[in-house]
Amino acid sequence: MQRDELYLPTALWRWSRENPEEARALLAQGFRDGNPLQRESIAFVAGALDDPRLAEAVRAGIDDPSARVRMASLW
Repeated sequence: MQRDELYLPTALWRWSRENPEEARALLAQGFRDGNPLQRESIAFVAGALDDPRLAEAVRAGIDDPSARVRMASLW
């Protein structure tokens, strides 16, 4: 996810729909520990999944230093 802004989020979204419990934990950890591009992508994937528990983890991005992460977290 560090370099591919289009393909990997799509693959991650598909995998997450098929494995919601595993995905929730993986995405929440990735959002906490990832670089700005990873956090941005995860925030958009989380929004597309419409998972209330995952949304809680992504809300922290509203105060992220990266403007792109903040925007994605609001989405």
